[in-house]
Amino acid sequence: MRTQKYNLQGIKVFFYILMIAILGWFVFMQLFGANEQNHDVQSHSVVYTQSFYWEKEDGSKQKINLPGKYEVKPGHTMIISTTLPEDYNETSIAIRSSLQDVKFYVDNTLRTEYSTKDTRLAGKNSASRYVFCPTTYKDAGKTLRIELTTYTSNYSGVVNEIYYGSEADIWQYIYIMIMECTHSLPSLYYLPALHPFYLVQP
Repeated sequence: MRTQKYNLQGIKVFFYILMIAILGWFVFMQLFGANEQNHDVQSHSVVYTQSFYWEKEDGSKQKINLPGKYEVKPGHTMIISTTLPEDYNETSIAIRSSLQDVKFYVDNTLRTEYSTKDTRLAGKNSASRYVFCPTTYKDAGKTLRIELTTYTSNYSGVVNEIYYGSEADIWQYIYIMIMECTHSLPSLYYLPALHPFYLVQP
């Protein structure tokens, strides 16, 4: 009984130390982190700005803006494609799924697939999350195709911003965006929600 009590106290102490360390990290980044000019440079290098085209079911193509929402029926797959630049040499491309199954193809070869259909206990949709597709310099000039499928009308046809670079750079950019959205230092209560595994809001 006494051993259990000590174990619980140890867990609580570890949790509080972890939360204080995270808060300290945020304070440090606020005071000594990259300035806005450096952040602007990173934004241009991480956000994918090449043209994307919506490949419609009737065979036609439409140039689209990202992020955006387009008329796609629930349960139907929205297919978008782009040609990677000739000087492409990044290691990842990422998109945030909004309750969507996601597939990445490079020149018609399936590279990455995300779906929870075989593991979820209830519901029709996969949980929202960031999905990363590994890439290399050998993919330069190739066609990248992304397929998005959801059974919820609110998110059918939704295409979120697409990022490219290293996974570390992309996650750093996402954290910076979260920090800017809060407009102030987050409290300890909200800090766990900033962990990548909790970034699953639609």
